[in-house]
Amino acid sequence: MTSRNVRTEFIAAGGNRHPSAADWAPGLLAFGAGNNIALWDPENELSNGISALLAGHTDLVNAVKIVDVAGQRHIISGAADRTLRIWVPDATHSTSFVQKWCLDNHAGSVNVIGVLVENNVLATGAADGTVMIWELSVSGAKLFQTISLKPRYLPLTIALALLEDGTVVLAVAGTSASVQLYTRSEEDKGFELQATLTGHEGWVRSLDFVRKNDGELMLASGSQDKYIRLWRFDRGNTASENLANGAADPGLAIAKKSLSNKAHQVGSEGMKYNVSFEALLIGHEDWIYTARWLPRSSESDGLTLLSASADNSLSLWKPDEASGVWICETRLGEISAQKGSTTATGSTGGYWVGLWQPDGQGVASLGRTGSWRRWKHDRSSDGWVQQMGISGHTKEVQSLAWAPNGSYLLTTGLDQTTRLFAEWKREGQASWHEFARPQIHGYDLNCIDSLSANCFISGADEKLLRVFSKPRAIDHLLSTLSGTASTVDGELADAANIPVLGLSNKAISAVRDDEMADGVFKEGADERDAVDPASVVHKSTLDLKHPPLEDHLARHTLWPEQEKLYGHGYEISAVAANPSGSLVATACKASSQDHAVIRLYDSIDWREVKPALTSHTLTVTSLAFSDDDRYLLSVGRDRQWAVFERSPTSYKDFKLLTSNPKGHSRMILDCSWAPSEVGYVFATAGRDKNVRVWRLEEGKAECKTIIPADAPVVAVAFALQQTGSGGVQLAFGTEVGRIQIVHLDARGWEVVEVGNLPVAACPSAATNALHTQPPNILPVDHASAGSSQILSPPSATSRIDARTASFASSNGPTGGVTDYTGAYNIVREGRDEDALEVAWRSFALASLGMIDEYLAVYMEVVYPILPLFHGPTLTDRIRKKHHLTDREFFASVMAACALAAARARDGALGDKSRHTARPEKTSEIFFAAAQDAVHKDLSKAKGLGYMRACGLLAVTSIQYGQIETLHQYLGMYHTLAAMQHFHDEKRWPADASVVEKEERRRVFWSMYSLDVYCSVVFDSIAKTQENHSNVLYPSEVNDEDLLSGLPTPNNEDNWLRGYNFTTDLYRVLEHSVKRMRRMKPVGDDRISITRLLIADGIPEAEVMDSVIGLYYQLPSSFKNYSLRQDGDRMSNYIGFQAANIQTTLQLVRMTLFSTSPTHNVNHKCDVAQHALSVFHSIAPEYLRAISTPLVYHLGGIGSILASVMEGLLSESSYQRVRNLLASMADLLEGLESGLQPTAGASRDLRTQIDKIDEYMEAQRRVMQSASQPDHLQRQQQGSQYSQYQMPPPEGMMDGATPTPEQHAQMMNVINMQAPFDEFQLPPDLVNDGAWPWPFSFASPDHQVPLQAGYHGR
Repeated sequence: MTSRNVRTEFIAAGGNRHPSAADWAPGLLAFGAGNNIALWDPENELSNGISALLAGHTDLVNAVKIVDVAGQRHIISGAADRTLRIWVPDATHSTSFVQKWCLDNHAGSVNVIGVLVENNVLATGAADGTVMIWELSVSGAKLFQTISLKPRYLPLTIALALLEDGTVVLAVAGTSASVQLYTRSEEDKGFELQATLTGHEGWVRSLDFVRKNDGELMLASGSQDKYIRLWRFDRGNTASENLANGAADPGLAIAKKSLSNKAHQVGSEGMKYNVSFEALLIGHEDWIYTARWLPRSSESDGLTLLSASADNSLSLWKPDEASGVWICETRLGEISAQKGSTTATGSTGGYWVGLWQPDGQGVASLGRTGSWRRWKHDRSSDGWVQQMGISGHTKEVQSLAWAPNGSYLLTTGLDQTTRLFAEWKREGQASWHEFARPQIHGYDLNCIDSLSANCFISGADEKLLRVFSKPRAIDHLLSTLSGTASTVDGELADAANIPVLGLSNKAISAVRDDEMADGVFKEGADERDAVDPASVVHKSTLDLKHPPLEDHLARHTLWPEQEKLYGHGYEISAVAANPSGSLVATACKASSQDHAVIRLYDSIDWREVKPALTSHTLTVTSLAFSDDDRYLLSVGRDRQWAVFERSPTSYKDFKLLTSNPKGHSRMILDCSWAPSEVGYVFATAGRDKNVRVWRLEEGKAECKTIIPADAPVVAVAFALQQTGSGGVQLAFGTEVGRIQIVHLDARGWEVVEVGNLPVAACPSAATNALHTQPPNILPVDHASAGSSQILSPPSATSRIDARTASFASSNGPTGGVTDYTGAYNIVREGRDEDALEVAWRSFALASLGMIDEYLAVYMEVVYPILPLFHGPTLTDRIRKKHHLTDREFFASVMAACALAAARARDGALGDKSRHTARPEKTSEIFFAAAQDAVHKDLSKAKGLGYMRACGLLAVTSIQYGQIETLHQYLGMYHTLAAMQHFHDEKRWPADASVVEKEERRRVFWSMYSLDVYCSVVFDSIAKTQENHSNVLYPSEVNDEDLLSGLPTPNNEDNWLRGYNFTTDLYRVLEHSVKRMRRMKPVGDDRISITRLLIADGIPEAEVMDSVIGLYYQLPSSFKNYSLRQDGDRMSNYIGFQAANIQTTLQLVRMTLFSTSPTHNVNHKCDVAQHALSVFHSIAPEYLRAISTPLVYHLGGIGSILASVMEGLLSESSYQRVRNLLASMADLLEGLESGLQPTAGASRDLRTQIDKIDEYMEAQRRVMQSASQPDHLQRQQQGSQYSQYQMPPPEGMMDGATPTPEQHAQMMNVINMQAPFDEFQLPPDLVNDGAWPWPFSFASPDHQVPLQAGYHGR
């Protein structure tokens, strides 16, 4: 992972509780989140949440406005840091903004912003008691006027409107009960106070104008007195008319003392507007924070007002059509009395912000918990339906912890909540959401860690720790929506609840929908016996099809408290669980050695393991166990680190091994262990602006590296696996929020590279915690606490290695079969194909970096031979993650990765170190993913992607030595091709682009060549005939040249020229195979019809000469097959073609050779010798890349040589064949080092040659002993091939000299008339079973079985 390729995967941040801190424009809702501005598109159907955080302010953001200036979108923000900042779109990031101007004119916190786009007027109000007027333009904002509010109050809300004559009206209100109206004429640049509207009895928190018609405006004001007042600006009505209209409102009788019928006038001298009280809206039960008019540009033609209140409700107000009286038409949110507002989880503290969707078809509100809720208007039912919102911590995140299996992330912070975030996977889409709020506490939470997938422990500003267990409802929710396996065992509670005035989560059982908590059915229940509704959870409430909404999160997702751990005397500061989950280490704040102890607790019975561990003198700030539970590392404010070692006889007894009282020059704030593969190495982070890396050996620790930082370092985390190059990655975060990634050499621990993450990927405040995700099936690598961001590198080697290590260690569903993906536990138990697809998509999402890597391998060593993709299109679609949403593309990508992984494993890259950290069956994992992605019902598998996937799976099967599987997927390809008329370009989709047509042509001719190859090598039936097809050859142009979408002239020097020539050779092969098979005798019941129709008039020698003539017409670059790779991609592609042309030429030569009815020994040896000579001359890297299919070519040579061995031999012909076999063994030895199915073939071949040599030597000695009887006995006794010795001729005594007749009889036994004349070897030495040819594993007996779990259901 490098800092350059890190992207933000997910951001969780709660909104600031300020009515002015959010604004909604088309495609963007911007809101204050701590010191940041969060950007979110609520209308995005992917539900990706916050897209970016804008960091710049140094204190809480109080006000946000989105405006368009000269056609460009701007965001204007004000904060408690007394600054006003203007943000413009980021040219490098389509969904983000960058700060362009910072204005610091205010002397107090900026609380409100108002904009009048028509006149480019910007108004800001601050806690300094002033309102500043600015002129807004593309060059920034220029201050024109400062209004000091009198009598002095703090402005909390501002509204601007434009009158017909160009006069601008400014309404200001705040920490007083009145609304002040200022106006500025078109000529006059200054605002002047013209009227003060009274009537409210509390602070006014919201003002908003709307134009009713050309001559009339409406102003709504919302106050802490629980009322909304409407004011009319009208040029025509009189004061008496206004009074009459106001008196019609029945609400007037309720609050007569607050009504005023006084008419005010505002405007220019030439055009005055009467301002009068219009209506009093009564209905809310608590403070009103916002009142906003429905945008007049929306489809609604009437006035509608949206109000948000601290009574947990949103109200939509409209005038009654008949009477004109304003009524609450719709109420959204909660009714406190029925929702248990007295419990810790019941009251949300009200809605601070209410916003209209720009088109008026939806609303959004922000509550006290920092979560956004959404409702959308359903036109069919004319009702409002709640939608997915977003959530996050509202205060500083202090700590975080991954589940041990990486399935979810726990975070905890100063907002006194613990939150669980996980991924929602559905229909090929994935997004992160808050799935549970396991702990809602009364103390600030400081630390957290996971003991297992079902249990976590947290510490707060109290003297005890609390242990929580996962309820059944959350386990079901995670397994259903995240695609992870269920982990809850035994009898666990359905859910949990906090009792009234309580702090402990109590386990509760869910009841049926028709049942009360005490088991009494509703029908017969007495209302007087009803229990607190908040303590009752119905089973239907827990069954969700989407992540929980805020109402559900706050009440029904708590985890039951399992245990409390006592012993510490002060607030808990640190907690850590060992990897096995059997032990918990804890520490508390301390100013003396007596309290600066580490207490251990046994998770079996939750008893403290005594005595406590001592070493520190001040607060222990961080604790960490090594991967193998052997060591416990602690760091503290006393600048010391200490390492405790576990007793070899007990898992819970630790003793101090070593410590360093001066580990840093200032306090140490965090620590982390490196992956165990590199030894016992740990890092410490200190306020002295250094990260130190230590190596523990023989009871002592030595500082190996010091990494400086530009600010105090507060968080550090090692990646959980080594990189592909054997290095180690370390991430650390500073007090100012910067995160750096360091690459270390694991041998000398020198710093190889240091990179800073982009500012957009870092918190804006201190990075309190960094943790690497444990290896499993989820797509993120590091999480940083502050704004709770999750960072995911798209091609991080450490992330891939960590995950794949977990594949090999998990248990599969069938006995002895490894579940490499972690998916089989949930998909191999009879679930349907859709569930299986979701599981594989989860795997793919977890393996983005590994997929990128293997696709790079594909493009390097497979693509030149099988160019089944258009390279740039493949890269672009992978970058856009189309393989996660497009099933046929997913199948193609997985199949390509399977083939690339198999070739890489078998040595195609030469340097296998790039893949040594992969599981042994990585290729088989991808193969299974592709296999399951291809619909079992082929009528549903329509599209190029499925055909391409089947072709790649067929080629991969050759790599495995799975010839039956090869025929299976080759047959599926031909079935799909026939169903879609793939053989005829005229039947292809009419809207196919130039790129798609080229891809189709490449797939068609590559699969044609594979089909012919299989018919030659495996003696199968060819399913494709070139003269039946109507498909052009691929264009001989580079992939990049196809992107224009226009036809491009062929370039004869392009590497695809060689590819097309190879296709020509396979066309020759097709007809050669037909000729060869026509020579075979037919059954007695058939007449050889082909002999009547087709004549083989051209000898095979002339055919080969014609082929060679075509070969010599190629450009010279395609004939230089001995040239080594030089690093140039196009040059290497041409080198691949030259090598592939030569191997195919030899296959053509051997096939044509087989069509001739008679060949002598020398002719056969000539063919074999020429082929072996060519293979020896080809650059070895190309031979390795061609891989297993090349070994089958060698098998063809072997069959020729075997046929020579089976016939009559002379001494000279035997020696020639023997030398060729030895040459073939040498070639195999250079290839088979990585080729799994053929490993050892060269050794076996040499063994067979030795056997024949020994036999021949034995026979030579027999010939020599014919005249020396005394030696014959010694030869017979000394030879290990006594089974081949000749019995004495009839009548001959042992040791006697044979007569001429007896000597002739001995010669006839071995078909030799005289010594070294022609002879024939015994059948058991030369028959098919005796030769260890690489092609022998084509038979089912020699196939390497795939994992049982990889086969279809």
